[in-house]
Amino acid sequence: MLAHLKYPLIALIALLLNACTSSTVWHGGLTQAPYKLIEARIIWIGNPDMKIMVYKRGTRNQPIISDADNLNASFIARNMLAQFQHFAVDQLGKELAREGVASGHKVILEIRPEVASVTIGEYHTLTILATIKERESGKAIWSASIQSTSNLFFDKDNVMVGQFVDNAVTELRRSGWLES
Repeated sequence: MLAHLKYPLIALIALLLNACTSSTVWHGGLTQAPYKLIEARIIWIGNPDMKIMVYKRGTRNQPIISDADNLNASFIARNMLAQFQHFAVDQLGKELAREGVASGHKVILEIRPEVASVTIGEYHTLTILATIKERESGKAIWSASIQSTSNLFFDKDNVMVGQFVDNAVTELRRSGWLES
């Protein structure tokens, strides 16, 4: 009798495993590159005013976010920030090097956390603003908000950072900064 549930159950499990992480990109300003990126200096810009949004789902009544929920969300947000701060610049630099972009000072590629969102008992998201600036003028010539989401409480393998790096490189390629 349960045999007819076997394949839908397997499909559901595969979907849930693949749904553990995801990423989204929003464009800001210039979306087509005026030239190919050949060298860049990648820097992490801290954001002491970064917002942390806490969500909690519930049925029927409006769920109440407790002090414990806020502490948990703050802990998760700090953990996400620490991982990005320690690993994002290096990983993005390595991936850009594979794409032929040398480490240098022609342009500055800033990565800055914008918003951390934590849904209690479910998933969490970090939105990073990636901006290319001209070195001499400091003028922003490209930007994209890249959102990485995970339901992993501890991301020991830096899955979210890897998502960010993959999506940043893909977006730089789509915008014409990198060779296709």
